[in-house]
Amino acid sequence: MDHCACKFATIALTSLCAACAGPGARREQTLHDTYASLSRAAGAGAAERAPRELAMAREKAALAQRYLASGEDRIGQWLLEQARADADLAATKAELLPRADR
Repeated sequence: MDHCACKFATIALTSLCAACAGPGARREQTLHDTYASLSRAAGAGAAERAPRELAMAREKAALAQRYLASGEDRIGQWLLEQARADADLAATKAELLPRADR
């Protein structure tokens, strides 16, 4: 199995397990995944090479936390997914753009 297929299978299995585990476990998994993506983006240099995307991801994650804390799980989950997508974009952009110090 090639790397992409293996990665896809892992993501699919994780999503399936999270869906079966119920809303609380799914929320915790989404939180974990979102903050892992934010960490990856920061580690890839997104603060310098994709600052808008990283800022949007952080803002959406913070807003999601507020919605989740107030019991608005559906909106909070959606915002977490959006934050993760923004963080993944920031990480990819940071990895692909040349570094200023090179």
